[in-house]
Amino acid sequence: MDSETRDYLDAALAGLRQEIRAGTAETAELRRELRSETGALRAEMAELREELRSETAELRQEMRAETGALRAETGALRAETVGLRWEMRQTAEETRRHFDVVAESIRADVRAVAEGVAANTEAIERLGTGLRAEMDSRFTASHAIVRVALQEFRRDISDRGPRSPL
Repeated sequence: MDSETRDYLDAALAGLRQEIRAGTAETAELRRELRSETGALRAEMAELREELRSETAELRQEMRAETGALRAETGALRAETVGLRWEMRQTAEETRRHFDVVAESIRADVRAVAEGVAANTEAIERLGTGLRAEMDSRFTASHAIVRVALQEFRRDISDRGPRSPL
C-alpha cells in the first residue's frame, strides 16, 4: 500500500472515528433524552395510576352509598308491602263480615217473604173455600128457587089447559 492510499485510508478512518465519536455523543444525548422522557412518562404513569386509584376509591364510595340508599329504600318498600298486606287482610276480613251480615239480612228477608207468601196462600185458600161454600149454597138456593118457580110455572100451564087458537 502506498502512502497516499494509506493517508487516504487514515483520513477516512479518522473521519469515521470522528463520526462514530459524534454518533456516540449523539447516542448518549438520545439516551439521556430517552431516560428523561422515560422518567417523565413513569412520573405521568404514576400520577395517572394515583388518579385512577383515587377515582376508583371515589367510585367505590359512591357505589357503597348508593347501595346503602337502595337497601334502605328496599327495606322501606318491604315494610310498606307488609303494611299493605296487613291492610288488605283487614279489608278482606271486614268485607267478609259485611257480606255475612248482608247475607244473613237477605236470608231473614227471604224468610219473611216466604212466610208472607205462605200466609197469603192460606188466606187465599180459606177465602176460596169460603167463596166456594157460599157460591155452592147460593147456587143451591137459586137452583131450589128456580126449580120451585119452574114447577109452579108448569103447574100454571097445566092448570090453564090447552089454549084455544085465536
